[in-house]
Amino acid sequence: MKKQIEAMNQAKEKLEVRISDLNTGIKKKANEKATAEALYREMLLEDSSGEKTHSTTELNKVKQRAEALELEIQVDSDRLQVLEAGKEGAVKKFLPDIQAARIRALEGIKVELDKIEEEARELRAKLTLKVMEANVPLKKAQELLQDLKGAEYMAGVPWDRQTTDVGVPTKPKLYTMMPIGMGQGTKTYDESCIMPAEEELIKAYARGEVPAWIKHYANTGKLVTDEEAREHAAKRSNSSEGKGFVDRLLNR
Repeated sequence: MKKQIEAMNQAKEKLEVRISDLNTGIKKKANEKATAEALYREMLLEDSSGEKTHSTTELNKVKQRAEALELEIQVDSDRLQVLEAGKEGAVKKFLPDIQAARIRALEGIKVELDKIEEEARELRAKLTLKVMEANVPLKKAQELLQDLKGAEYMAGVPWDRQTTDVGVPTKPKLYTMMPIGMGQGTKTYDESCIMPAEEELIKAYARGEVPAWIKHYANTGKLVTDEEAREHAAKRSNSSEGKGFVDRLLNR
């Protein structure tokens, strides 16, 4: 597609150069014509007053030059008008090739996106299977609770005072609750959650942006909090500022 756009740009530039040359030529010839006409009038005055004699041949030569320039200006103006009128069409004719090139390029891009989506779905399946592994230790904790409740029952502990807390999370940490007052809260998705937020995925897809802790993981393979990742980034930035230009280039 870039090749086709470059061809369009070259054609446009060629037209603009031609138009510019014609405009320059017309102005130059107009000046020459004005000079020839002024000279012709001056020669006529000199000849009429007897100040200086000019032959018919001399006068005719200057007059013909002015008339020839007038004709050249008219022809060049016609050429300019044709070029200006056809400029848009001359450039627009490249659009079908550009559009076709875009369609061909999109086919390859869609294949890339489909592959990435398939890999992402595979990671989703792996995530769900990994979370399912937590069901085994959760059941152990639930069995411990049942054993404790049985012991409490035998010990005569009233049912409303028996232990009900399993002691471990009973569901995966999909979000955290941020208190907003009056006993209410709002869901937030920080780095401690196992599932990315919708906005997080959209930013990664559409803008190529990820949270600081994910960027840190991509660079180091280490999981840290978002705050820790920002601190690491700030330290690297300060360290880089203390180096010379050449050192920064060599240690990128």
